Amino acid sequence: MVAYFKLQNNLFMVGGGLLGFLLALLNYAGLSERGSYATVFLIAMYVFAGVIVGRVASSFFANRRVKAMTALLYQEGKPAEFLEKFEPLSDKVPDNVVEYVDAKNKVAYAYEALGEFEKGLAVVDALKPEELKLHSLAGTSLTENQRMRFYLLSGEIEKAEGQLERLKELQEEAEGRANTLAKNLQECVRLAGNWLNFLKGEEYDSAYIEEEIRYAGNRIHKSEMQLLLARMNHAEGREEPARALLQEAAETGAGLYAGAEATKLLEVWS
Repeated sequence: MVAYFKLQNNLFMVGGGLLGFLLALLNYAGLSERGSYATVFLIAMYVFAGVIVGRVASSFFANRRVKAMTALLYQEGKPAEFLEKFEPLSDKVPDNVVEYVDAKNKVAYAYEALGEFEKGLAVVDALKPEELKLHSLAGTSLTENQRMRFYLLSGEIEKAEGQLERLKELQEEAEGRANTLAKNLQECVRLAGNWLNFLKGEEYDSAYIEEEIRYAGNRIHKSEMQLLLARMNHAEGREEPARALLQEAAETGAGLYAGAEATKLLEVWS
């Protein structure tokens, strides 16, 4: 997380080094008894230890700041407020590290939540996670899955079909190499496949979408899944469950794209 706060990190490490140096001076009498070379070495160790302490402290405070901002997006469902605070910060992260890719995907997800799909897709298209020296596969998977969500939400079936194949390729690449990532991609492929099949008028598993709603960890995803399941029920002629889900989506997604869409459909389907 310190990549988000480079200046803070540098200041903490410099401060830690100075504190270490001061502690060495306070203990100089004892250190000097060991001889000049040993004294210089021990002072350097004090400074180095101080730098490490500063780095740890910087990481702690950086984590707290980032978690507070991401809570606006995932827990509180306030993408506009999140973008105002986080997007300028994401621009300061070096673009050759996975933290940058992660940050920009969070920005894209916030645009998704607001229904600004073109803006979000532009953020994703500007990323080049495959060029990362470290965690390239994880960064690419995150980016390609976010791109898939934009295609599905926009109803771009042809692009979504190609994107689903891309996710399957990434899942295959991750198997045996990054098992946790492979499992996550498996779930992404399953969700995307069901969503795409519904858009194409083919067989889908609505029970899986119900699971997604039950276990959704944030308001954005939950409201989008409620909206999707409502559309599935409506297509099956199950009007009452469809309207009930729209009402839930309107409440869960208040101030979000899915909530606004649910409200519109409630008027149309009444």
